[in-house]
Amino acid sequence: MIWAACWFGLAAWLLATPGVRVPLDVSTGRKWLPSRAVAVLLLGLTLLLLDFPLTWVATSMGLLATTVFLVEAWSARTLRGRRTEQVISACQSLSSMVRSGMHPVVALTTTADDFEVFRIAASAAGMGGRVGDALRETARQPGYESLVELAAGWELSERTGASLADTAVRIAGRLRGELRSQQKIAAELAGPRA
Repeated sequence: MIWAACWFGLAAWLLATPGVRVPLDVSTGRKWLPSRAVAVLLLGLTLLLLDFPLTWVATSMGLLATTVFLVEAWSARTLRGRRTEQVISACQSLSSMVRSGMHPVVALTTTADDFEVFRIAASAAGMGGRVGDALRETARQPGYESLVELAAGWELSERTGASLADTAVRIAGRLRGELRSQQKIAAELAGPRA
């Protein structure tokens, strides 16, 4: 009974803290297991230790795993949307500053004060590093993928003097159009889903 309580407490803690990852054997090819998956397994073990029938354990683990999966998918989709909106606003801000005559590095640094999406790139620019590489590094995160285009535009602007403002405006416009179409599709499917 004490072991069951310990397993249950550990599972509850893993469910409550999303940033925790559990190390696995490197030979399996996967170095980390998400804490939510471990929590589901621990809850199943807890139910088995409390002598629940196997069918109840399997059913409850299936329901819990489905719920955790759906919540994480919704959370990831929401985060991606917020980050895309941040990229749109940051690109608009950057383009307006560059068009007003501000040097691109100064505009990037100023924009980074308001939008965290440019913080790594502004830090690289402040240390004399490659801004394009920093933007590509940031673009690896979900929702920031379009920064790859801005990185290419930045490097092209550095080499040839092409307008960085036009690139940023095009990226913001394309992303805004994609968001509108996704919202429209979601609104049109809301009726049939209900």
